Amino acid sequence: MNKSVLVPVSDGCEEIETVAIIDVLRRAGIEVTFASIKPITDELPKVTGRSGIQFICDTYMTKQILEQSYDVIALPGGLKNAEALSEDKLLIERLKLQLEQQKWIAAICASPQLVLDKHGFMKNQVGTCHPAHVQDYKGQFQEDSVVVSGKIITSRSPGTALEFSLAIVELLLDKGTAVKLAKSMLIRI
Repeated sequence: MNKSVLVPVSDGCEEIETVAIIDVLRRAGIEVTFASIKPITDELPKVTGRSGIQFICDTYMTKQILEQSYDVIALPGGLKNAEALSEDKLLIERLKLQLEQQKWIAAICASPQLVLDKHGFMKNQVGTCHPAHVQDYKGQFQEDSVVVSGKIITSRSPGTALEFSLAIVELLLDKGTAVKLAKSMLIRI
């Protein structure tokens, strides 16, 4: 059975993190749905990253998209993006369902604190986030590049995005696939 991941984003997403997650997972053969949480328009589902790079997402995050089953919901960072994700009530409810179903949530940069910690997902969990958000982080903080606790994977910044993405590959597929992929991309592990 193919593994699947939802990557919801809005304007202000951190481009390196967004692309690393999508690219690494797709290289591993994982089905990725790249979804804009912005209001639906007649135009393509576009978002503009924090550095002004524009993305055309696969789809808008509709009710139908949220009702699908995903092995992981992966949240890129970027301050404005993380704030928008945190304010999306349907997404927060879907994240709760994800954990109820014993499936994975992954978040990087500002998203571990602004989305997961803010909404109580990090209670009784260990996690990490971008250094700028540590002072507001209420969960158990660990200063590692990638932290896996329960069914939650967290990471710190654009500089840890490849390691974060490979950790998702390892958890969904296996360590051998993650190592082979890392070697093919000349990533030291």
